[in-house]
Amino acid sequence: MIRPRYAIKLARTKLKSKRGALYTTVVISSLLFGVLVAAIILFTGAEKSTITLVKAANNNQYLVKVQPVIPGGAVAGIDATNLSLDDIKIIRAYETNHYAALKEKYTKLGLTYTNPDPTDSLLTPDAFAKPGTPSDLRYRLNFSSSLMAGFEEERLIAYAKSAKNTYRDLKPTAGKYGGTGYYTVGKSVLPQIPNQLLIFDGRENLSDNQLKQGDMSSYGYSTNAVHNSMYEMQDQQLLTRYITNPNTNDLKGIPVIITAQEAANLFGKDKGIGAQPEDDQAKKAWLSEIKEQLTGHTYQTCYRNQTEQTMLNKIQQDYADIEAHKNDKNYIKPSLLYDYPSTPCGDITIKSDTRTKEEKDAEKNRIESQKKLGTYEAPSHEILTYQIVGFIVAEPYDGTTKDVSSYIKNLLSYQTDLMSAIIPLQMYDALPSDLKPAASTLPTDGDYLAAAESLSPRVVAFSSIEQARNFMTNETCPSSDVSCKKLYTADPYGSNYLILDEVGKYFGKFMLYALPIVTTLAALIVWFMMSRVMVDNRKETAVYRAMGARRYDISAVYLTYTVAIGFMIATAALLLGVAIAYIIDRIYGAQLASTASLAFGIGNTEKSSLTLFDASSPLILFIYAAIIVLCVLAVIQPLVRNVLRPPIRDIRSE
Repeated sequence: MIRPRYAIKLARTKLKSKRGALYTTVVISSLLFGVLVAAIILFTGAEKSTITLVKAANNNQYLVKVQPVIPGGAVAGIDATNLSLDDIKIIRAYETNHYAALKEKYTKLGLTYTNPDPTDSLLTPDAFAKPGTPSDLRYRLNFSSSLMAGFEEERLIAYAKSAKNTYRDLKPTAGKYGGTGYYTVGKSVLPQIPNQLLIFDGRENLSDNQLKQGDMSSYGYSTNAVHNSMYEMQDQQLLTRYITNPNTNDLKGIPVIITAQEAANLFGKDKGIGAQPEDDQAKKAWLSEIKEQLTGHTYQTCYRNQTEQTMLNKIQQDYADIEAHKNDKNYIKPSLLYDYPSTPCGDITIKSDTRTKEEKDAEKNRIESQKKLGTYEAPSHEILTYQIVGFIVAEPYDGTTKDVSSYIKNLLSYQTDLMSAIIPLQMYDALPSDLKPAASTLPTDGDYLAAAESLSPRVVAFSSIEQARNFMTNETCPSSDVSCKKLYTADPYGSNYLILDEVGKYFGKFMLYALPIVTTLAALIVWFMMSRVMVDNRKETAVYRAMGARRYDISAVYLTYTVAIGFMIATAALLLGVAIAYIIDRIYGAQLASTASLAFGIGNTEKSSLTLFDASSPLILFIYAAIIVLCVLAVIQPLVRNVLRPPIRDIRSE
């Protein structure tokens, strides 16, 4: 029996022969496995970093935004596009009861009741009804009717009383899957433009009273939310990654989180902050500057109630009429003219009043009647102060699939429905009363508010992706499903973690096929090389046999030789894979880290890191060992064939 050290010595000697074939085998095999090792390192790094970011973004939870499905949409229980006979009866009954109650109220108060305008009915003839539709069904809802708001509220209240998908129903349903939290989202309490106008550079621009939407294919309303006075409240737990100053002790106004783009546009010029750069690394520095310079910045708006809005509209209309008739000698100016406020959010003053006694008495009687009916609203205005406590980086709708960077942002940040600036609910509740809006600016109908609250969207938290997926699969439809037959619609919230999970599964499937394919190719290469080695060394083997070496001894030499080749291939593949992954990480790592930071939000930036290099996967060790085993298995067939050959024939043929 040959000693191990002799087998090793002979194997080392053989490594010095046939170097061309040896190096070719090592290079080709190590390239195949090296690419595989690099892919594992890169994917492991990206997956682990992304999972860490996603969990950190959502406070180690997987969030699902759940919205109750309300039949009929805007008008609960009624399909506005296809009114049934029962729907029409309900609508007519509401009108009848409304006007009967209104007439009774007028009578009790001693006021003169005027019959309603027929064109203000909730039902209007449908000229586009399908041919053959019965005459008593040829109606559609009149959304411009003055009764519509009240009718919508009544229908929502009625639906909420018997609904099976209110907040109280959601808790046990989601609880079966481990759901917790049930965070408030989308709660809007403050009026928007034109009732609330931004005071900018010390001016209240009363002519700038239209919604700005920007490019709807890019950012939509989100980057004009402050201008539009579009605000919504969300639970602070959902906003921690965006909040840059959570301290409520020194608040000077209503806390608000706005988009970084609008912050730079409105308030950045005085701080030397320019427009948003294109490059992600430059954008990260730009965002850091916004965070440093504009956190705590305050701005003001002016809230004016509907009565003052009517007065402002009259000022504009009167001015237009006077200008249009300035050369008309027969034109008579309105007897009552108002003037714009002289200071931001100041009083609307009377410019001239030439009304007769009868006109003044009629106006006085109108006001007295409204007071008796409880519908009078005196002119009022109020300055509201806001303080910026955080920023959101708005991502364009049309940029989510442009490049790798946009894919990563879309994966980590899910903002497709962002339209408003966001007020953290708990921070708002901590405000002193003198910084909150007056009660007159807020909704007051208790029954309607309770119904709307019970049917408002909620964000449910789950501890695992499986729990979140099972809940969405079994209990909800995607929000894009317009024909949903379940009680709720739902989507992932905060990040697209389901896509991340699917990517991981696809990579697992890729490895399931790639590893056997690469292994088979490498095995064929090693087998071919060893077969050639065996053929070329038949005489050498025969000489060993003639000198007394047994088949076992020869097998030991060639197996040692093969194991050495396996170690060479495995080590070269490992070094090559590590080098490829390291180079790619060095080239793209910083860029992707900046991209992750942008998507993650600029609060808590120490968590917003992303690396592509992670060699902790056990698959790497498996591949290293598998290469050596593979080489041994590949040599068995040619080795057995070689040692079983008669040595005399090989010596004679050579």
